[in-house]
Amino acid sequence: MVIEPLNKDRKIVNIPLILNGLGFRKGEFKVRKLAESGGKVVAQMSGNIEGFQVNDGRISDTLVEINGAEGSFNFALRNNEFELDSSSFIQLNKIKTHIYARFQGGTHPIYSLGLHMPELRANDFFSSLPTGLFRNIGTPKATGSLEYRMRLVLEDERPQDVILESEMKASPDFKIIQWGNLDPRMINGTFTYTFYDKGKEVARFDVGEGADRFVPYDEISPKLVTAVMKAEDPDFYYHKGFYIEAFQYSIAKNYKLKRFANGGSTISMQLVKNVFLGRRKTIARKIEEILFTWLIENQKVVSKRRMLEVYLNIIEWGPGLFGANDASRFYFGKHPSELNWGESAFLAGIIPRPKSVLWMLDSVGCVRSNWGKYKSLGKRIMARDSGSIDTTEFQVCILPSAYRKLKGKKRGSKDTIEVVAVPSSPAEMLDEEND
Repeated sequence: MVIEPLNKDRKIVNIPLILNGLGFRKGEFKVRKLAESGGKVVAQMSGNIEGFQVNDGRISDTLVEINGAEGSFNFALRNNEFELDSSSFIQLNKIKTHIYARFQGGTHPIYSLGLHMPELRANDFFSSLPTGLFRNIGTPKATGSLEYRMRLVLEDERPQDVILESEMKASPDFKIIQWGNLDPRMINGTFTYTFYDKGKEVARFDVGEGADRFVPYDEISPKLVTAVMKAEDPDFYYHKGFYIEAFQYSIAKNYKLKRFANGGSTISMQLVKNVFLGRRKTIARKIEEILFTWLIENQKVVSKRRMLEVYLNIIEWGPGLFGANDASRFYFGKHPSELNWGESAFLAGIIPRPKSVLWMLDSVGCVRSNWGKYKSLGKRIMARDSGSIDTTEFQVCILPSAYRKLKGKKRGSKDTIEVVAVPSSPAEMLDEEND
């Protein structure tokens, strides 16, 4: 069966709940085998599409184009069971990926998925990435080759035992010799960071030595560093950009809640998203985030220490508050080097929801006793130091002036974020408090 548009222009088709704005020049589909055997239906199908396009905001905020796509699918069906044989494949330009999938229905379904991209020249891989899907990264040039494998098994009855294996394997001679649109080495020096919210620029400031807001790693309290890592990425110094256990936890939690509640992002991934890719919630941005994080960690172009230093200097710590310097002065009237364990745990705890910080405080600006994340983080910190920490440090209250500003922000516009004025020194903060 051959499908062609009625005219030379690409025909646009919308498939509700799946994809919108599908376009193509020509499509060809064949059923090579369809038979019943042993109580199951066996089928072999193949097809190809030329000039494939997708214009769906859930996938990308720009048009996604693939010159040529083809696939072959061998599958079997029986009562409550579906299996796609691993000989099946999808090929996008020069990227060929074998697919295995299995679904076992019933009261507690079991889902299995496997992907394998055989070894492919790195330049062929990058040049085959769909236009529009990797518009930020562009097309790097490299030596060597790449191979990818992934395996996922999820049981409805025990989602917490989900199996996830994922590995991009590079040949010994793999090396980026020319970056595309983005060069991660820029963050090794001073650069300008721009924060966007809902597509609008909210803040712009320099990050690096000599910048006003910047605090070098050695001048940030080790307690804050430890608290942030325990809250966001315990294995930051040991993984290569990805923490599989965090992804497994995320998959299990999202499956239980039947919604996207946790992303499993590491500090490396958060840094890539914030500095290079922005906060658009599309599939394209997430895929770019994963690939670019892998490239940075694989090529070791930015040290772990520098990544963490930049991260602590740019993340949002409240409405209009960016970086450890602004946050510690605003909430506690302190330099980041002076933070204690409780204050550090408070700051680490609000990273996932910086605009909701007011809800983590009681009516006088002290940390709520029933804030589960803070209690859990405090326990992990105290366990690390074998009970040597004074527990009174975790009885934390922010400055009254900070609390008043947060309450004022809540009563203000919900559609805009105003940068909170941060005193240049603790003394100025105390002077303001006495006004």
